[in-house]
Amino acid sequence: MMKTQFPPATDAAGTVTIFVPLTTTFTAAPSCSTLFRQNGPSLVAYDPGYGLDIDMRAGGGRCAPGPVTTWWEQARLGINNDDGVHTATSLGPLTCPDGWATLASSQKDAKSTVAMCCPFGYHLENGYQGSITGDCQSAVASGAVLTYAATIYGSPSVWQTETTTLTTASFVGAIAVVGWNIVVEETPKTTTTAVATGPGTSTSTTPTLPQLPNNTNLQPQQSERNPPSSLSSPSSAESSNGTPIGASVGASLGVVTLIMGAAWLVVRRRRKRSRGEIGEFDALTPAPAPAEQPGWGAELPAVPLGRGRTDTIDSKRPSELSGALDQRAVVELDGGWQR
Repeated sequence: MMKTQFPPATDAAGTVTIFVPLTTTFTAAPSCSTLFRQNGPSLVAYDPGYGLDIDMRAGGGRCAPGPVTTWWEQARLGINNDDGVHTATSLGPLTCPDGWATLASSQKDAKSTVAMCCPFGYHLENGYQGSITGDCQSAVASGAVLTYAATIYGSPSVWQTETTTLTTASFVGAIAVVGWNIVVEETPKTTTTAVATGPGTSTSTTPTLPQLPNNTNLQPQQSERNPPSSLSSPSSAESSNGTPIGASVGASLGVVTLIMGAAWLVVRRRRKRSRGEIGEFDALTPAPAPAEQPGWGAELPAVPLGRGRTDTIDSKRPSELSGALDQRAVVELDGGWQR
């Protein structure tokens, strides 16, 4: 069973990883595919920081869902809690955005899988099978005109828009979305409930109400009442030739038993109606207790997000995606870019 919220995980070093769920399918605006940010020598699309640093109207809430921005920009939230313990953020459970595909995955164990999503039109570069390693890249033809945001020399917080025309074929990158899917098995708690017997003063001929059988759904069930034990038919003995002994006596007692039983039921029903009682099964079975989720505290392996950037519970500060463009094919940009 897939959970919608995973419990925190703590590794041997004491680092706590909290999981931010991304369970709904996010759809980015069509313009997001052309919103590039200069990242070193590379141009990168779908950068969650675009809406924070450059243009909140263009990127904020339209090119990356909130959980992805929280995960990608977690260094801005601080890396330690009040006790000085490093806390990391990972996505999980993970649902890839609309139009994105899972291009890499790694199975930690039988229940834990980490996956890497890339946008439509991108492929995995520099990766290898069974590992979350590599970059989301897309080929760009010679002559393509690209518009991107870059910082002004000497002013790392001031962004301006630049346009370039490629003189040769090259590549652009995209920020991958990486997160966990963990199967957490729930064990239902079984509750045993006894059903109360019918009220009233009993005599030696009062029938007994059997206890309901235990079952998994814990719903109230009505069972037929046993015949009065003191009025049950006596056992018949047989002679050596097979003839029942005392058959006439048994028949007489049977008639008397039926008459007495019918009279007892009539009197009892009248008493119950006069007291306003609703029936034999007044006690309702309580609702089942919520299932207990077993704790999951397995250590998480490092989850690299492209060269130079990893999402791992021992990362102190995530770094930006490293160069995905062939530097020989990139037109010269203004130097001094800083982040």
